[in-house]
Amino acid sequence: MEAWIYVMDCPTECAYEDHLTKFEVVCAPWGEFAAYVKETWLILHKKRFVKALTDKVMHMGSTITNR
Repeated sequence: MEAWIYVMDCPTECAYEDHLTKFEVVCAPWGEFAAYVKETWLILHKKRFVKALTDKVMHMGSTITNR
C-alpha cells in the first residue's frame, strides 16, 4: 500500500517513474494484480489522479469533483 501511495503522491513526473518502478518490484509476487493496476489505472487514467500530473492545472487546492 505504501508503494501505491508514493506513486500517487509524486511531485514530479521523474519521481513518478521511479516510484512506479518500485511499485512494480514490490508487486512482483502478484503479477496479475500489478498488470491490472498498470493497464486499467496507470495507463488509461493516470493524468486524472497522479499528483505530478494533476498539479499542472490550476485548481486552487480543490481536488474533489463536487463543487
